[in-house]
Amino acid sequence: MVSAKGTQPASAERRLAELGIELPPAPTPFGAYVESVQTGNLLYLSGMLPAVGHEPKFVGRLGREFDVEQGREAARIAALNVLAAARKHLGSLDKVGQIFDKSGG
Repeated sequence: MVSAKGTQPASAERRLAELGIELPPAPTPFGAYVESVQTGNLLYLSGMLPAVGHEPKFVGRLGREFDVEQGREAARIAALNVLAAARKHLGSLDKVGQIFDKSGG
């Protein structure tokens, strides 16, 4: 993302505000695991579910219990929880340089 100033990267925090996206409080684990671990400059996150206020919002399978629109909403909630957990651990999303999925992609 490039800001209006030219080649300066836009602030992730500012971009979320511009888009009207408010992050929820960082989720708390549903089990006996640590949701975030930092090793050097890598942050690992786990257990990021579509939960709101420590309550699972979607439990089931896409195509069975949920339709595509509900699947999109579940993915959106889980993604916001990922960002909230990263912000809680790092202090700011502006410290995130790159995101990989578990396969390294």
